[in-house]
Amino acid sequence: YEKRVVKHLHPPVWLRDKAYFETNPEYFSLDEKGKRVPDRHLCFTNPDLQKELTKNILRLYNELKTKPANQGRVLLMNVSSYDKAYKLCYCPKCMELQEKYNSAGATLILYLIDLAKNNPDIIFYTDAYQRSLTQIPPALKEKLPDNLIINIAPINAHFSHSWAATSLNRL
Repeated sequence: YEKRVVKHLHPPVWLRDKAYFETNPEYFSLDEKGKRVPDRHLCFTNPDLQKELTKNILRLYNELKTKPANQGRVLLMNVSSYDKAYKLCYCPKCMELQEKYNSAGATLILYLIDLAKNNPDIIFYTDAYQRSLTQIPPALKEKLPDNLIINIAPINAHFSHSWAATSLNRL
């Protein structure tokens, strides 16, 4: 099974081809002081970022799919947040969605749901980690698309106890 699956790439690759922070700082998260920052996360409620990100993800997927080494393999496109222990974004629209869905990671998950629905032939994968980021799922009324995999990485868990033995292991 492992030889048939290609798990690929974290967010930096999606915006690597040009100096996006210089040309489009609005693509990046607003910090708690109201300043756009290049080294935290992306502002997933920005519609232009969503278009650019989707274009880059699909371009990379198509490049990978045509490589001879990937023939007959299932490609998992990993679209995860940066590994930074900061809230994804403090802009008003992101904060509104985080509050509405009771999840700091709501904006990323909502983007991924839309991406997966619009590209049903591609399997998307994301890591959910850090309770302050994406580990607590958004309160959704709908089922996740079948082509969206969310991998829980419980880095805050107490591994010497069972999942039910301590409140630290429960979301």
